[in-house]
Amino acid sequence: MKSVTTLALMLAFLFSAVPAHAESGSSSTSNTTSASTISCLKTAVATRESAINAGWDTFSAAIDSAYSARKSALDSAYSKSTPSEVKSAVRDAWKSFKNAVKEARGDWKQTRKDAWKTFKDAKKACRPSKDVDDSSNESTEAGA
Repeated sequence: MKSVTTLALMLAFLFSAVPAHAESGSSSTSNTTSASTISCLKTAVATRESAINAGWDTFSAAIDSAYSARKSALDSAYSKSTPSEVKSAVRDAWKSFKNAVKEARGDWKQTRKDAWKTFKDAKKACRPSKDVDDSSNESTEAGA
């Protein structure tokens, strides 16, 4: 009985490990995607990526500015003469920093959203097949 169970398990493992010879990764739509469709999609992707890169540059500059302003404000705060003045100025410095970062993040999020919307609108005119469309990767970037 033990040898029958062992044989059955070995056969199950063997058959589960054998790859299926079904056609995978190639579809009939890849043969119907024209060069003009790919060129159209290339332009749409380039426009999207340029907008995202410009948005990132703006975001980075805004964050850098927020840190610089916080540094200056805290330096000024700790130059005050009384504890209550220091406390108030420190609170204001951090509040300003928090608001600047929040605004920069909101602008960055909106820039990404707008870039992807513009891309999707442009992509519709291209009518690409699913095998050349990278729209499914949008969520990958959302965490950035």
